[in-house]
Amino acid sequence: MPSAPILCLGSRWKAEDVFWRSAPKNAHLLGVPTRAKRSPTVNFAQQSGIYVLYSDSEPIYVGQANCSLFARLKTHYTRGDFAGRWNRFTWFGFRQVIGGKTPALKNPGTDFHVTTNQLLNHLEALLIHTIEPHLNGQEGRFGAAVTRYKQFRDPRLGPTDRELLEAMAVAGKLVPPGKRITKSGWKDV
Repeated sequence: MPSAPILCLGSRWKAEDVFWRSAPKNAHLLGVPTRAKRSPTVNFAQQSGIYVLYSDSEPIYVGQANCSLFARLKTHYTRGDFAGRWNRFTWFGFRQVIGGKTPALKNPGTDFHVTTNQLLNHLEALLIHTIEPHLNGQEGRFGAAVTRYKQFRDPRLGPTDRELLEAMAVAGKLVPPGKRITKSGWKDV
């Protein structure tokens, strides 16, 4: 039985890195643990939890997803009042990641038994992550059992605009051999 309501999270993921034309049963919201050097991707499409939509860095909507984070986000992305008004999202998941080489989400419907202190720490951390108040010097206390995930771009989208420009520059011999383009100039590959 989990000892805390929030078991994993993804912060400020890009809507443009999600393949929205997918049916919910084939959907991907892919992430890898931020601290892992090599780790298989985890699909959070069927995650349960709380999510926040952002227009750039401003939070504009908070919602909840019960067993299909992707379906809720897709609805906001493709139709309704929020279509075209947000480009990033943060999610706080209640379903634990299990497995090694092929990780998956634990079955939904988990009961939580938490102390008041744990609940307060999680609610405070959730608000700090969502709002990012300037005077808070800490990130919030989720605890060591909570895993943060960084987004992994859905491979069905193909290369990013930047990757295409880099490939065109290399093909046109505009980039020196053994170098790649960075924000500050050339970098060794």
